[in-house]
Amino acid sequence: MVVSENTGTVWFDDISITAAGGGENLLLYPGFDERAIDPAKGYLISEASIQNNLVQVLERAAEHNVAVNVLLSPHYFPDWMKAKWPELNSNATGFIKYNIEAPKARQVIQDYLQTVISMIKDSPALHSVTLSNEPVFDTRRDAEAHTPAFQEYLREQYNGNIAGLNRVYGTSYSDFGKVPMPLNYSATPQFYDWYRFNSNLFTCWHQWMADIVHKIAPGLAVHSKVMNSTLGGLDQGIDFEGMAALSDISGNDSTNYLNTGVDGQVEQYRYYDFLSSLKEAPVFNSEEHIIRDGDSNYLPEQVDHMRTVLWQGAMHRRSASTIWVWARTYSKTSDFRGSVLHRPDVVAEVGKTSLDLNRLVKEVTAFQNDRAKVAILYSLPALAYEANTTYPNAVRKLYGAVSLSGAGVDFITEKQLREGKGNEYSMILVPQQQHLERDSLDSLRQYQESGGTVAIQGADSLRQDEHNQVLDEAARVAVFGRAIILEEGWSAAQVQEWLRTTSFYKTAAPVVLIDEATGLPVEAVEWRSVRKDGHWLLNITNYGSTAKRVSVLANGERLTSALSLIDGVPWNGETLELPRLSPVLLQWASDENPGTERELTQVTVREAIRELTQVPIREATRELTQVPVQEATRELTQAPIPEPNRALTRERRPEAVEASPMRGVNRGALPISWAIGRSRSSDWQQKPEWCRVMRMAPTVPTLPLPAASGPFCWSGRCGFRSRTMR
Repeated sequence: MVVSENTGTVWFDDISITAAGGGENLLLYPGFDERAIDPAKGYLISEASIQNNLVQVLERAAEHNVAVNVLLSPHYFPDWMKAKWPELNSNATGFIKYNIEAPKARQVIQDYLQTVISMIKDSPALHSVTLSNEPVFDTRRDAEAHTPAFQEYLREQYNGNIAGLNRVYGTSYSDFGKVPMPLNYSATPQFYDWYRFNSNLFTCWHQWMADIVHKIAPGLAVHSKVMNSTLGGLDQGIDFEGMAALSDISGNDSTNYLNTGVDGQVEQYRYYDFLSSLKEAPVFNSEEHIIRDGDSNYLPEQVDHMRTVLWQGAMHRRSASTIWVWARTYSKTSDFRGSVLHRPDVVAEVGKTSLDLNRLVKEVTAFQNDRAKVAILYSLPALAYEANTTYPNAVRKLYGAVSLSGAGVDFITEKQLREGKGNEYSMILVPQQQHLERDSLDSLRQYQESGGTVAIQGADSLRQDEHNQVLDEAARVAVFGRAIILEEGWSAAQVQEWLRTTSFYKTAAPVVLIDEATGLPVEAVEWRSVRKDGHWLLNITNYGSTAKRVSVLANGERLTSALSLIDGVPWNGETLELPRLSPVLLQWASDENPGTERELTQVTVREAIRELTQVPIREATRELTQVPVQEATRELTQAPIPEPNRALTRERRPEAVEASPMRGVNRGALPISWAIGRSRSSDWQQKPEWCRVMRMAPTVPTLPLPAASGPFCWSGRCGFRSRTMR
């Protein structure tokens, strides 16, 4: 028996369980790792622990046709190590509470990753690995340890010219070794440089871990549970574009709670649209918070909210989800009070919505693959200098105005703008912002010269560059002379009113919903329309506090008949009732006059939902078959799968652009989520260009096997993981 350093934990060695009258130990791995600690390293990576806690789980998952995402959790770092090697200690406040740049930390993490990946890489159940949980890192917490790296970063950025730095900073440092790390926020070049340094360092740490994984398992997909701090979080060390470049899946961890209003719904979906704008890769929310920890609200609205979040997330290109938290407790102080397993009605709705998404997977994918025609400029200088003033709210206002007007909306970074990605959009919206990168004015002008429309909010916008230096006025005038200037004080409603007068709006939003109560486009309702296989599809969800009655105008004509695909019921009438938080998916023939009455027969309904009525379940609902995991996820790549984990490979697969979505629900486990196929981009193998600047210490640790947050689901397959900590 060994008493753990964790309070209340006791470990037992050499446990034996035998059958009555027999002598054979029925436990496969009954004790501790018997190998000796490496005296040169001072620690041991326990293969027995990995075998007991993870390998066996993967073996059982493979037997039951369950795909598993493994959370590697490098934030679990033993206290005894930090006591033995003080250089590991950190004042960090996030999950990662050790110095990730310390050589000993690098050694331990590298040994851990090499050991665990080698032991699990060939499992047919292994789908992907999550590199970090809610990653946050602020080098100012350990300024003394990180200042030398910061000074080296400045030397690289200013090409070794200390006079250039002094000119920008307004200082008189004699050399880079004298420049201190700024310890507090300020809208200055000093803080901007630290902000970029901090995020670069943390991005490179993730890239380093990804490289270790891919050296052992080249085809194994990696991602991280990055929280939604796109319009803040300057101290979190997250460069979203850099994280996207090193990841095979756009991983994230975000929330959407009941009674947070329209803004609460839109906030999460904006994050998904942002992530999918950075990279054509599956978006996976591997810790989706839909019910608050300790929530005592058991009203029926929780059911409607759960359905809306799952359904609308898929419409905004989220391909998979792990709901936090799939647990039950009777403790009055536990965060798990009121969680999903305490709510049978919510559990049932999760299953139903997952089945609906799998049944209508081709229709949902049509919305995912329909790219927006307008993009919002995302600027790191604007965020760094104006995070506490105008920029975040300006972005929210523009996104909400477009998204709640029936049109999709993407984001475009300044790097993407320089690379020519703007040519994919008819219009670029520039939020009210004073700062942007110096080269971006030329990029905007080139986009305009190629036929693109730029709309800028605020006639006084775009004055300073990333180092707070005045931008060239001639270049600015050239852009503004061709641009549409939106009033600085416009509300979202006024932006919407302007948007509907633009020439491209009819193309971006060919279907418009009119509120019968006002005669105007409906408010607090999101809708999207897309053509697929000779039909129009229209997805509608009312985020408002009350029901709405609307008429549907398709290309300017009133729609009077359609088929509701979710429930298979024909709709005929002049108006449509939209209950609160109740998604609707309509379909009608695109070659018909929208105003013409059309008889929808029961045969039409049966054809529309034939997976449930006309063909054997085994063929219609693949989720009930015993297809191996590799074959079940095959559609995501449209490629042969001779070895495990081929479902998400890092190679470029041009043939996957039109890939069909994955389908399937694990037998014997409640369906919690789904996955939708997404096309790939050639940048999946690119490393962040800025990592070359960082001088990384030798390499990283092993930690106790991370536990999971509940059932993990991919392609509707769910497997219960044994523990509920992060």
